[in-house]
Parts: sequence; structure tokens; C-alpha cells
Amino acid sequence: MSACEQISEYISRLVAEKKIRPGEKLPTYEKLCRQFGISYTSCQRALKKIEQNGVVKIVRGSGIFLAGGEPLQVDFYVTGTTFDPIRLQALLTELSVKHDLNLDILVRDKHWLDFHDISESPGKVVVTEDDTWIRREGVMLDYSSFPDYPEIISQFQPLEEQFNNLKLPFYCTTFQGVLNTEVLRKIVLPEPESVILGDDWWNELTAKCREHGYFPAVKESYNQNLWNFPCLIPAILMHPGNCKHAEELFDVPVFDTPQGERLFEIMRDFAPCTDLYQAFYEGKTAVALQFGSWISTQFRQYPLLKENGFRVFPLKCGSRKIVPYTVCSLTTFLNEPLKKNETERIWTFLKLLVNKENQKKIAAMSGCLSLRRDMKPADHEWADRTDFREFFPAPDDMMVNREILSNEEKVALGILYEQFSCYGAPSGVIRKCMDNKLALRHQKKYRNIIKETKEVRK
Repeated sequence: MSACEQISEYISRLVAEKKIRPGEKLPTYEKLCRQFGISYTSCQRALKKIEQNGVVKIVRGSGIFLAGGEPLQVDFYVTGTTFDPIRLQALLTELSVKHDLNLDILVRDKHWLDFHDISESPGKVVVTEDDTWIRREGVMLDYSSFPDYPEIISQFQPLEEQFNNLKLPFYCTTFQGVLNTEVLRKIVLPEPESVILGDDWWNELTAKCREHGYFPAVKESYNQNLWNFPCLIPAILMHPGNCKHAEELFDVPVFDTPQGERLFEIMRDFAPCTDLYQAFYEGKTAVALQFGSWISTQFRQYPLLKENGFRVFPLKCGSRKIVPYTVCSLTTFLNEPLKKNETERIWTFLKLLVNKENQKKIAAMSGCLSLRRDMKPADHEWADRTDFREFFPAPDDMMVNREILSNEEKVALGILYEQFSCYGAPSGVIRKCMDNKLALRHQKKYRNIIKETKEVRK
């Protein structure tokens, strides 16, 4: 074993046994020479190489120090409405202190990044929680450069199409329907086992709501948020329900069908609003079709919504439960080049954040689901009500990524739907145009298949 290997192993043992901490002084050259029976020159060369690997820091006239003693500033961006910044800050700081990572972590609201470039963030390292469809520019940390990356990534369920080497699974939000039971009591309508658009109960709900001055449901104002195509979830629920894969939900014809015609009739009774969640909290609507699992913890922030004033119900397409979902991942940007020791500290921090112990804490404070394979519903502290269990998918449920339609498709469909709902364009014409837009996605998919086939043949 070379002098470099002997000293490296010795330092690793000291760290593992917690006999030395980052920034603390190692034995002198003379002591290391006597301990390993090597010459002063060999010891110097070995330590120089170890320093180049970022394990130690040699200060002339002072000695040899374990690297990592200097604080590394990390800006951690998350969704402010999902996480309590004080609680999350406490957790992240605890991880840094407990594991001698010496990270100066500051929790920030990620909406800041919607208006600023990553490089404008003051931290040397920027960790951001993002939906998988978000694309940001900057120098990103390649997680696959770490030897244990395959082992870490194998611990997660592949709900998203693919996680790549730049995105580490953080949490998942699933969506189901929610009944405002306070409104149902006021309009004297019994709670159903499940809600099916267009059935007898729905028709009675619509009539009762008209009679008492409520709305059966609301839709986000599409002329402000075109990418929030208001018919997305209702269109899925109105599907005949004989498809096997989520992608088949938008095989044309979708809207130019009897189900599409009925969908447009039903959507006429949905009230447009700028914030469908706020409308539900305030008791203006009886049904919400796309509440995220975070409602299990966040309803306490809204005094008008009592714990016994709402109930989660499953979204059904035919006899099959539909589980819309979004996945949030962690991406790490480097505003300055990192030393090896700094890179390893960041990777250690991220691994700690996604282990089971801390995923339980993340789930408890956010109301979201962990993607870890070893996390069961019982490991989610917020799943303490029977109806909250509806947010967890069963093996036979259909998982539908809420980005199943691209932003471009949502914008196009949203504009067309607006012509019908706001400007009186004929339903049949609009529905036919919407299917024509959807047909383009299949043509593109077909062209891609042909292109890939040709490349394989080459």
C-alpha cells in the first residue's frame, strides 16, 4: 500500500470514528512519518496529492487541516405555499450541524427564480425544488458522477417517465376530488360515495346549487392562465374508461364525441375564478376536482375550512380510479466551481434529505407523498383520516402526469375553449378544432417513431 493510500485510509478512519472534524488539525508531518515508517519527502508528496483530492488543506507555517472547515453558502429554493420555511430551515440546519457538513443553508421561496436568473442568487450553490417540466439554465451538478448514485436512485419509484442525472426525486403530489360537506348540508344534498360527472347525483347537485346560490364547481380563469386548461381533469373523467395507458386518454377523437359534447354542457355550470382553491375554502363551491394531497395539512391555514367541513373522494374514469400527479425533483446549480470536498458535502446533504428518516419529516410538513419504495401510507404522518388515503395510488389505479399535455397544447386548447365559453362560438366547431390540435401530437409522435426506427436501422 502506497504512502498516499495509508494516510488517506487513516484520515478516513479518523472521520468515521468522529475523532476529527472539518477544519481541525491533523498530526504533523513528523508524526505521520513515524507512524507509517515513511520518509519526509514521501509524506509531503502523499499529502500534496490528498490535498489535490480535496480531503485536506495544507497551510504553510500552520499545519495540515481536514477540509470542510470553511462554511459553504447554499440557497435552497422551495414552494413557499408547500413548506413552512421556519420548520424546513430548522431541519436543513440540523442536518448540516449533525453531520459536520458546515453548510450555511438559507431557505428561499422558489417563485423568486421566476423573475431572476440562477446566477443572481447569492449562494455559491443553489438547490431548487422544481417540477420535472421546468427547464432552467446554469451549471448543474451531475449526480451520476458519484459512485453511489445508482444505489440512491434505485430506492425510488419511477413514477415520472425518467429521472435523469441532473434531477433527484424529492416528493410527489397526487390529486383527487374534494367535497365541501358544509355546502352540501346547506343545500340539503347527501354525500355520495364517489362523484361521477353527468350522473343523477351531479344533475341534482347542479339544480340544488342554482336554487341556493352556489356553484357545483369552479374552473380557473383561462384568460389569465392559459396553460391551466380548465377542462383537463373533467375531460379525463368523462373518458369512456376503456384505455390501458394514460397516453390513450387523449387519443382522438376526444372532444368531438358524445362525451365531449356532454363535457361542454357540464362545464357551463362551472364558475370561472382566478383561484379555485380559495373559492373552495370560502364555501362558494360544492366540489373541487383537483385538490393536491397538501390539503391534508394546509387546510388548517384557512379558518373558513373546518376539519369536518370537507371530504376527499376518488376521481373515477369508469370503474377505474385516476390519480393525477406531479413530481418535484432537486436540481443543484453551481454559481462557482466547487472543490471536491465541497461537492461531496453537497451530495451528502442531498442524500440525507431523501433518506427515509427525513422523507418522513418532509412529508409530514408538506402533505406530499414520498417516492421512496420503502415508504408506505402509514409512514406519512398526515394520512390520519380514511379519506386522505385516497391520495395514495393502488396497483390498478391509472397514474396520470398532470403534464400529459404540453404547455403548447394547453394554450391552444385553452384559447379554443375560451372562444366557446366566453364568445359563444358553436360547441361542435370548437370541439372539432380541439381534436385537430390533439391530432398533431400523434403525428409528431409517429414522425419521431419513424425517425428512431431509421436511426436504429443505420
